[in-house]
Parts: sequence; structure tokens; C-alpha cells
Amino acid sequence: MIFGTFGIHPHETNTDQISKDQIITKIISNNKIIGLGETGLDFYYNNSAKKEQLDSFRIHIEASLKANVPLIIHSREAEEDTFDILNDYKDQKL
Repeated sequence: MIFGTFGIHPHETNTDQISKDQIITKIISNNKIIGLGETGLDFYYNNSAKKEQLDSFRIHIEASLKANVPLIIHSREAEEDTFDILNDYKDQKL
């Protein structure tokens, strides 16, 4: 069996945006999608603006919490921001 995840990589956040509701719809409409990601922050290559990466990461976290699926995180040269954002959600259940 093959399963997958759904998400937007940090390098693509300048051109690809998706709402929390769109992500949740994609996840619940396919029983082969078992997680969310790869998502996160990558400030090493600067392929996407920091603001778009931060916004996208938060959307993915909120969708993961709401859909109750694992989150696969990408973090490069962004460890402090990644930790701070995850810490904002540590006690939240949506």
C-alpha cells in the first residue's frame, strides 16, 4: 500500500497558496492522505519570501490540528522561528 501527505513546501509559498479549508477538504476527500506536509520554513535559499512562508506554515499547522493528522516539518536556517511558531500552538486543539 502507498499513502501520501498533502502540503506546500516552503520554497513554493511565493507561487502556491492554499487556505486551511482547502487543505482539510483535500485530506478528508482521500483516505490515502494520512498527513500534512512537507511544510515549514526555509530561509537558506530564500526561494520564497519570509512572510509567505510564515503564513503558509501557520495555515498548515491549523489544518493539521483541525484534521487531526500528523504534520511533517521542513526547517532550514529557521529553527528559532519554527520553534516559536510551534510553541504558539502547543496547547491548541481546533
